[in-house]
Amino acid sequence: MSKKKPKYTLQDMLWKGIIEDLIEYLVIFFFGKWADEIDFSKGVKFLDKELAEITADLGKGQRYVDKLVQVYTKSGVPKWFLIHIEVQGYVDLNFGKRMFTYFYRILDKYGMPTTALAIFTDDNMQFHPKSYEINHFGTRNVYEFNTYKLLEKQPEDFHDIDNPIAVVLETAWYGIKKNRKKITDEGLISLKFDLIRRLMKKGYDRDLIEVLLNFIKKYIRFEKPQKNLIFEKELDNFLGKTKTMGVKEAIIQWYSEQAADEREEKVTKEVTERVTKEVTEEVTEKVTEEVTEKVTEEVTEKVTEEVTEKVTEEVTEKVTQNITQKYIISMRENGLKDKEIAGLLGISIEEIQAIFKGDSLE
Repeated sequence: MSKKKPKYTLQDMLWKGIIEDLIEYLVIFFFGKWADEIDFSKGVKFLDKELAEITADLGKGQRYVDKLVQVYTKSGVPKWFLIHIEVQGYVDLNFGKRMFTYFYRILDKYGMPTTALAIFTDDNMQFHPKSYEINHFGTRNVYEFNTYKLLEKQPEDFHDIDNPIAVVLETAWYGIKKNRKKITDEGLISLKFDLIRRLMKKGYDRDLIEVLLNFIKKYIRFEKPQKNLIFEKELDNFLGKTKTMGVKEAIIQWYSEQAADEREEKVTKEVTERVTKEVTEEVTEKVTEEVTEKVTEEVTEKVTEEVTEKVTEEVTEKVTQNITQKYIISMRENGLKDKEIAGLLGISIEEIQAIFKGDSLE
């Protein structure tokens, strides 16, 4: 079986989507006094693949929300530089060292100026690393990086900031409180509508509003799935129309990865169990007739190959259908309608209805 990948949460994927969708706003928010030196008209480049290659051996099995962004300067000196962004949602005692490792590997690969930003979205007030220091036998190195501890803020801190990142951060702040069970489902509905009302007064364009709406809707989840349906209906009434998916790439990726991992695990387990059982039975029968050590080996190999191919095909089809059904149910519980689900999964509404024998939300 392939090496197990880290399990990203929907919140992780939404953060990745927000960084890409709102990178200019994010840079302006966190690097305000330097942001005017950046020439956004030349575009930005996300170096996800390159970052993954130079950090492949770090924290195997861990989930990191990290981005490496190339931006250009107005002055041309330097022509461009790099921004390493990390969203950290849990306590990691080796975080400072990891940031330093990223820094020197990025510097070694590109040889260009690099700045770093760590956004802490965890719920531990004591966790706030800002640097990494090495000091030994007269040799000393201190690596300091930009940080933003969300838990140190209050919702009111974001209300008067005319930058969509403020809406994102306030939503994430409430997410911390929800994780601590300090907000009820009823209270969460009220908070989400308060965020949305203030968002609609900002005067942002439609695309930007859609990105932020989807972050608010999906980032903080209700304890009871039926509350999603209640919230969605009230939101439709409030907005006066049915919403589209918005930042659907992040949602699609999250559901797809969860389903793929689960399918691989279940298929492998069931195939192994069935192959072992069926091969043993068939080999025993054949070897009884051809009792030699050589034939036993040949028959085992041949039968194992035939049975594995047959069983894998049967199990994969069955497990895929079961998991598809499971994630359709999950998406329904999170407020998505059959038409939206069909578009995301690339299947027809009729196929969804057939799976559930005509049980549709439409």
